[in-house]
Amino acid sequence: MSAWANEGVWTDKMKITRFIRFALPTFLWFGLIFALSSQTHQTQDLRPWIHKEIPDQTVKNVFAGTSFHYGHSQISVKSSSPSGFIEFFIRKTAHIFVYFVLGLLIARTLKAYTNWSIYHVSLAAVSVSALYAASDEFHQRFIQGRTALPIDVLVDTAGAMLGIVCFLAVARK
Repeated sequence: MSAWANEGVWTDKMKITRFIRFALPTFLWFGLIFALSSQTHQTQDLRPWIHKEIPDQTVKNVFAGTSFHYGHSQISVKSSSPSGFIEFFIRKTAHIFVYFVLGLLIARTLKAYTNWSIYHVSLAAVSVSALYAASDEFHQRFIQGRTALPIDVLVDTAGAMLGIVCFLAVARK
């Protein structure tokens, strides 16, 4: 066997390794987001657990005067119940975290597969994340008990941008 043949095999191994290290986690994360957004609201309802773990009166005392608009809804302890109020923040934090990881993974994958500058990697990663967030919201329109809100796309994209910024901080060192 010639040296050229061995070089081709080594290149294939390197491609597989790079795929497993970079692209596969990104694709799996896309799949996780899709699977989670395919669940009904009832399946993901945290209110019974929150109600059991955090006394309603504590939430009422701490957040009694807190009220704001999100999308088309008024968010407050009065309008949604103490456990519903806490669940709102848990859900939005989860969205930020999930898209933080997605943004980081996309940026990491693009950096591994392209010769683009950090600026172009960042721009592409934000764009892909925002498009996926928009498609995720569109998908949720067809899931029982779920709502699609444009503001959720912004929350998800903000989470992705935070992940991309963290990637940039590490990648520049």
